[in-house]
Amino acid sequence: MIKFSFGTPVTRENFFDRESETRFLSSRIASLRKGARNDVAVIGPRRVGKSSLVLQVLEKARASGLTCVFVDCEGHDFVSFVQEFNNAVLSPVIEKSTKMKLEKMLKEGGRNLVAVFSEVIGTVKAVEVSPTELLNSLRIRIEFENAGAGKNREEEALELLKSTFSLIEKTGDFAVFFDEFQETIRFKTGGTQFLPVFRRLSQYNKKCAYVYTGSSIGMMKYVFANPESPLAGNADILYVNPFPKSVSTDFLKEGFKDRGLTVDQKTLEALVDASGGYPAYLNWIGLRCVDLSKKTVSGQIALQVVREMTAQISPLKQMAEKQLAKLGTKTRLVLKAMSAGCEEPSQISASAKTTNAYVYLNRLQEYGL
Repeated sequence: MIKFSFGTPVTRENFFDRESETRFLSSRIASLRKGARNDVAVIGPRRVGKSSLVLQVLEKARASGLTCVFVDCEGHDFVSFVQEFNNAVLSPVIEKSTKMKLEKMLKEGGRNLVAVFSEVIGTVKAVEVSPTELLNSLRIRIEFENAGAGKNREEEALELLKSTFSLIEKTGDFAVFFDEFQETIRFKTGGTQFLPVFRRLSQYNKKCAYVYTGSSIGMMKYVFANPESPLAGNADILYVNPFPKSVSTDFLKEGFKDRGLTVDQKTLEALVDASGGYPAYLNWIGLRCVDLSKKTVSGQIALQVVREMTAQISPLKQMAEKQLAKLGTKTRLVLKAMSAGCEEPSQISASAKTTNAYVYLNRLQEYGL
């Protein structure tokens, strides 16, 4: 049964199609058990279903015995990213290897807690943790032997990053999933770029597979396909595209049928065209049609739903506005010129009142627009 769901990634029975993408990604991760590390960059525009795909594969990999962690790179600077990454890696390791010891020590007042953590990740000077946090979410603040003493926050974070990769290699059978990885391009590590540091620390991890997802298509291509990038050639590329019309049609048709609703072919085609094949939009359209229909999804209802898509309070409109907010004024003018029908660079330049449209066209490509 298809359950229309909007706003969050879907898994298990709500996951639709993507058989070839799931097989591809799962096979790359599974090869880790055969001694071969095969990283993958999952690239596609926003709302196309990348997170749902990755979480579906993550769940299967975890069921097979791999230790899997998911790290969202969006909204971080270098220091907060490293803290998030370390916490994601440390949590399952602690749960697996030292939970019994830690629970016992917490009951005894936390004595020798530093020794327990040192046993797992080494060179720990101090640990700050409350019993409730430890047992529920494992939010832990760790001070390392080499941290402090004249080091700034970025230098301390770099030490923590090194320890995190060391812990991954020591533990083994790991799969790390980074979401919106292109955001790390702007990270600074003590004045240097993040990507060379990341490559240097991760390249010798033979017991961990890395999956990088990103919706800024041009930026992801730069990271993994530009010869100037430290990670160029380090990951196989998996493009996730909108559903073709046939799959989109089946999705809506089955969803309506499961709810006892009928729909004619012309109305169905109008809804599919409005969705562009994006799973998020298909789900929203399905939900609204169910809200408004009793027995039949009529052409009139379809027209109303399509109009609602561009209303100011529509979540789809808000998604678009959020993405466009990242663009500068000139880039937005170039996009507006294209939406008005300008196709040639000379036409776009004239409409947007800029001498070089190519600069802004490249920027739109970087953001996957």
